[in-house]
Amino acid sequence: MTSAVTIQSAGASLTAIDANSVDRAIDVQASGNLTLRGVTITGGRAPDGLSAGTGGVGSTGPPAAPGGNAGATTGDPGESGGGIRNSGTLTVLDSVISNNRAGDGRNGGNAFGGTGGDGNGTFSNGGNGGTGIGGIGGAGGRGGGIFSSGTLTLTRVVVTGNVAGNGGVGGVGTGGNGGLGVGSSGVGGYGGTGAGGSGGTGGSGAGVDTESGTVTIDASTIHANTAGAGGKGGLGQGGLGGITIAASGTGGLGGEGDGGTGGAGGSGAGIRAASTGAQQILHALIDENTAGLGGVGGTGNGTGGGASTAGSPGGTGGSGQGGTGGPGGSGAAVDGRGVVYTSDTITANVTGSGGAGGTSKGGTGGASSGVDGNGGPGGGGSGGAVGQGALVTAATTTIDHATITANSFGTAGSGTNGTPGNAGGGGASPGGSSNGSAGAGGAGGAVVVNATTTVMNSIVASNGAPACVNTPTDGGHNIIFNDLSCGPGLNADPLLQPLADNGGPTLTRKPTVGSPAIDLVPAGGAGCAATDQRLVLRPSGLGCDAGAYELAPPSLTVGGATGISLDSATLQGQVNPNAQASTFHFEYGTTTSYGSSTPQQDLPAGVDPVAVSAAITDLAPGTTYHLRLVGANADGDGVSPDQTFVTTAQPGGPGGGGGDTTAPVFQSASMKPKTFAVNRRGPAETLVAAKVKRGTTFRYRLSEAARVVFTIQRRKGKRFVQAKRFAKVSKAGANTKRFVGRIGKRALKPGRYRATLLATDAAGNRSKATRLKFRVVRAA
Repeated sequence: MTSAVTIQSAGASLTAIDANSVDRAIDVQASGNLTLRGVTITGGRAPDGLSAGTGGVGSTGPPAAPGGNAGATTGDPGESGGGIRNSGTLTVLDSVISNNRAGDGRNGGNAFGGTGGDGNGTFSNGGNGGTGIGGIGGAGGRGGGIFSSGTLTLTRVVVTGNVAGNGGVGGVGTGGNGGLGVGSSGVGGYGGTGAGGSGGTGGSGAGVDTESGTVTIDASTIHANTAGAGGKGGLGQGGLGGITIAASGTGGLGGEGDGGTGGAGGSGAGIRAASTGAQQILHALIDENTAGLGGVGGTGNGTGGGASTAGSPGGTGGSGQGGTGGPGGSGAAVDGRGVVYTSDTITANVTGSGGAGGTSKGGTGGASSGVDGNGGPGGGGSGGAVGQGALVTAATTTIDHATITANSFGTAGSGTNGTPGNAGGGGASPGGSSNGSAGAGGAGGAVVVNATTTVMNSIVASNGAPACVNTPTDGGHNIIFNDLSCGPGLNADPLLQPLADNGGPTLTRKPTVGSPAIDLVPAGGAGCAATDQRLVLRPSGLGCDAGAYELAPPSLTVGGATGISLDSATLQGQVNPNAQASTFHFEYGTTTSYGSSTPQQDLPAGVDPVAVSAAITDLAPGTTYHLRLVGANADGDGVSPDQTFVTTAQPGGPGGGGGDTTAPVFQSASMKPKTFAVNRRGPAETLVAAKVKRGTTFRYRLSEAARVVFTIQRRKGKRFVQAKRFAKVSKAGANTKRFVGRIGKRALKPGRYRATLLATDAAGNRSKATRLKFRVVRAA
C-alpha cells in the first residue's frame, strides 16, 4: 500500500486475505494509509533472514608460530510483520489477525582457527592453534501479527495465534590444532580454543510490535500469541594438542571448547509497545500469551592432548564447558514503554521458560609410550533464568481500572552435568567435572516496574509470586490480594468469575455479588474511568467498581405517558441494557404500590439507550397514575424513579356527574364463600362491554417478494406451545395481513400469544424470524 486505500468486506467470518505462507499479507509503506474493516488477515509469513553469517578460517602459522584466529559474522535477522508490516498509517476495525508468523533469524557463521606452525631447528616448540569464534545467530523477526513503525489504530480487533520469529543457531567455533614439537625438548603446540557463537534472540511482540509512532488499541482481544524462541548456542570444539617427537618434550594441551550461550526468548508475547509516541491500550483483553523460550546452551567439547612418540608425557586433554541456557522472555502480556492502560483485563499469560544448559566433555589425555596425559575437565552449562512480568514497564506508565489475574511463570532452565575427559591410559587420571546450576526462578507475575508506574482502581490477584518487582506507585482504591510486593491495597479475595462473555466486544471477569470490588472507587475525584471494559458507563451504583468490570443492571428512565385519554395511555421510557440481553416492563397504579404491569419485553445486548413504550387501557378517568420501568439482566435488577400522569376527566368531572371530582373509594369488600362452582340455574349478570377491538392487522415490509408463514403459539407458564400456522404470498415493500383470531375451525382462546413471521423467497432463501407478542381477551 503506497496511498490511501480502504478494504471493507462482508465481515471477518466471511472474508479473508490468506497469504498462504508465501510472504506477509500486507505491507503499508510510509506513503500508505490503509483502513481495513471486517476482514481476516491470515497465513502471513515474513521472510527469514537472507543469509547465514559468513565463516572464517585462520591461516596456518609459520614455523613455531601460532595459527591465525578466526571469527564468523552474525546471521541475518528474520523480517518483521508476519501478517502486516506498517510504516505509514494503519487503521483496523472489526477484523481478525490470526495465524501469521514473522521470519526466523539465520544461523551464525562457522569459524576455524588456524593450525600452529611446526617447530624447527631454531624453535623446537610447535605453535599454538588459533582461536575459532562462531558467529551469533540472527535475531527472530518481530510482530508475528502486526509490526508497526507508523500510526496504528486497532478497534474491535482479535489478534490471535500469531508467532514471532525464532533466533538463529550460533555458529560453530573450532580451535586450530597445535603444531609439532621437535628437537630435544620441543613441546607440542596447544590446541586452540573453540567458542560457539551465541544463539540469536527470539522475536518479540508476537501479536503486535510497535517501534515508533502513535498507537491506540481499543476494545480488542490479544489472545494466545507466542514470542520467538532464542536460538541454540553454537558448538565450541577445541583444537587438538600438538604431537611431540622430542625425547624430553610433552604433547600439547588439548584445546578448550566453550559452548555458546543460548539466545534470550522473545519478550512482549501479546504486545511489545516500544514506541516513544503516545500509546494507549483501552477496554482490551490480553490473555494466554506466552513469551519466548530461552535457547539451549551450546555444547562445549575439549579436544585430546597431543601424543608423544618418544616416551615423553602425553598432553592433558582440553577442558569442555557447556554454554549457559538463554533466559526466557519477559513481558508475557505487554513489554511496554509509557503505555496508558484503561479498563483492561490481563490474565493467564505465561513468561518464557529458560533454556537448558549446554552439555560438555573434557578432552582425552594424549597417549604416550611413556606417561599418558590426563583427561580434561568437563563443565556443565547452567540453565537460563525464567522470564519476568506479565507487564514490563518503561517510561511513565499508568494502569487504571485493570484486572490483572492468574499470570504465571515458565520453568527455569535445567543445568547439565559435565562429562570428564578420558585418561590417556596407564597411570593417567580422568578429568574432573562440574555441574551447571538451574536458572533463576520467576518474579513479577503481575508487573515489573522499570520506570514510574502508577496502579489505581485495579485488581491484582492470584499471580505468580512475587507479583511485582519494584513496587509501583499506589494511586488508590486497589485490591491487592495476598501480595504486598505490589503495594498497599485492600487485601481481600475479589471473588471474580472465570473469563466469560458478559456482553461487549471482549470476554471479561465479572465480580460476583458480594465482591469487595463493587463500589470501591468513589464516583468523583478518584479517577473513575468513564466506561468499563464492555463500554458500559460508570458508575452504575453508588461508586465505581475496582477492576475492568462494572456490575451494571439495565439503566432505566421513564419518559412519562403520551396519547392520554379517559381510560388509556401509552407509557414511554428508555432502557440501556448495559451490554447484556435484558427484559423490561412498566408498572403502574394509583399509588406507589403500583399493582398493574405491562407484558414483559425483551431487549438485545447493547450499550446505548433504546426508546421503549407500552399501551395500557382500562384506566379510570380523571385519575393520577404512578408509573415506573423495571428491568433485569444477568448483572441484576434495575428500577427507574417514579413518575405520574393524569387521565383525561369526563365532562363535568371524572364521573360525569356535574361538579363531583372525587373518585369513589371502597370502604370494605369481601366475598363468601371464596370457593364456589358456577350456578347455571341462577340469573346471569349483565355483561359490561369491554373496549377492545375485534381482530388485528399485521403490518410488515419486505426487501423482495416472498411467502410469509405466520406461526401462532400460546404462552403456557414460561413456554410458548401449540403452534398453528397460516401463510400469505407477499410483495416487496409494505404489506398488511388482517387476522380475526381464527385459524381453520379454531378460534384463539383468551390468553397471551406469540406470532413468529418467517419469509421464504422463490429461490428457497429464508429470512431471520421476526417475533411479535399479543394478547387475546374476551369480547363483549
